[in-house]
Amino acid sequence: MASEEDKPNTGALATLIVVSVFSMIAVTLGVMAITRDALGTAHAEKEAAGAREYEALRSGQLKELEGGTPIDQLKQDIVKGLKRDPNFASPVLSASAAPAAPPDDGAAPAPSSSGAPQPPGAAAPGAVPGVVAPVSSGKGTNSPEERPKLPKSPTAPPAGVQAPGAAPAPAPAPAGSTNG
Repeated sequence: MASEEDKPNTGALATLIVVSVFSMIAVTLGVMAITRDALGTAHAEKEAAGAREYEALRSGQLKELEGGTPIDQLKQDIVKGLKRDPNFASPVLSASAAPAAPPDDGAAPAPSSSGAPQPPGAAAPGAVPGVVAPVSSGKGTNSPEERPKLPKSPTAPPAGVQAPGAAPAPAPAPAGSTNG
């Protein structure tokens, strides 16, 4: 038997290669389209959830601003209060506040209700020990009721914490020391 030469059908082979390449491209594009659609849907859901939260927060803050007092009005209230009473912006000291040291300016001591001068540092009759009486201009009082209601400052230090730049509180005397 004699061997016969193979005659491949080049037309069929070329068609098979072209069909395989186009089917591979079609499958790849289909997978990419499905993936993009799924990612787009997930992204849209996340955006919608974030947008709802954002709008809720924004509307709440706008309602707070609409109901509040404008800053210009608050500034005018403070200036009016300071004109009426110079101690308007000073904190009202409570009975637990530490007494301030009396100023030693060489001025004569103020007379008491009996007319006799009091020694420096002596409390006025009827004064609560440890509470410094505010100096009033006589035009108003330094009562908390007369002060305008101001919003709480988010930067104010918590109770018991000294504000930056404030004078330090006097240190207590060491144990065993004697004054005199």
